[in-house]
Amino acid sequence: MDYVEFLYYLQEYNYNDYITSDTSPTRWDIKGTFEANARITNKLCKLLSNLNRKEFNKLISGEDYLKTWKFIERNIFSL
Repeated sequence: MDYVEFLYYLQEYNYNDYITSDTSPTRWDIKGTFEANARITNKLCKLLSNLNRKEFNKLISGEDYLKTWKFIERNIFSL
């Protein structure tokens, strides 16, 4: 959920530059790991751009973490 919120704020502030992931795939396929990070990040950004931002902004400004999480489950992860 923190990553979704982080990407949301990047969009809110019109950040359009490089981002990186905190990944150290020393035992994995390094190229494949970073490709997966980029693919997931791009997909989340696309989903966030279609989000009801007014409702989401209200939720993340509040104190009901579970309500915010359920909104993300429904609207981002389609659960």
